[in-house]
Amino acid sequence: MRSTRHILAFTALLLLGVQSPFARADEITALGLYDAVDGVAMPRWTARWWQWAASMDQKRSPVADRTGDLCAVGQEGDVWFLAGAFGVDRVIRYCTVPAGKHLFFPLFNLVQTVNPGFDANCDRMHERVSVRRTDGLKLWVEVDGQDLSAQATLQLASPGCFDISARATPERGLSGVYISATNGFWAMLSPLSAGEHNIRFGAQRRNEEAPDDPYAGVIQDIEYVLTVTAD
Repeated sequence: MRSTRHILAFTALLLLGVQSPFARADEITALGLYDAVDGVAMPRWTARWWQWAASMDQKRSPVADRTGDLCAVGQEGDVWFLAGAFGVDRVIRYCTVPAGKHLFFPLFNLVQTVNPGFDANCDRMHERVSVRRTDGLKLWVEVDGQDLSAQATLQLASPGCFDISARATPERGLSGVYISATNGFWAMLSPLSAGEHNIRFGAQRRNEEAPDDPYAGVIQDIEYVLTVTAD
């Protein structure tokens, strides 16, 4: 018996005759598939994101948070994680981020987790979370009113399997190793300049003819209003 958990994890600025308070286009950089941050390759950040997202109980979860009050929970190192959401409602979060932090977040992702003591076949698990078809799947990344979808979207899978419970707090109530695999679409942005920034990301796919498709009917629409502190 296996326990499988799938979590589907996913403003425009119109100004007429006024100066934008947001960053200029040349200040926003999306990292590529073969880049690394703090010596860690892009695929490995997917596992680290899930270990962060699964580390807190529901009351302290930035994924369950609807306001941004919990955005700093569990953050560490040079990369600041942004969360998707449970459900399909649009979410707007307000968050303060320290200067110099890269931003890593999922547009849409799948994860499979096997409970401790049960058989875990990594190859089979990756097959089950593999995103083979992208027809009808719309993905977007907008930063300060700029569409960065083409350059920012990365399809990434975790290298091998990982323990999703590696960072779990005692309140989370997890014990043992929860072998996991993930696949999906992500973005990594270089640190933003000090001040206010708007990031909107998500995914949408409607596929009424394939109810067994694990990402049929996906809708994620996440917006962050970030205040980046000065050095």
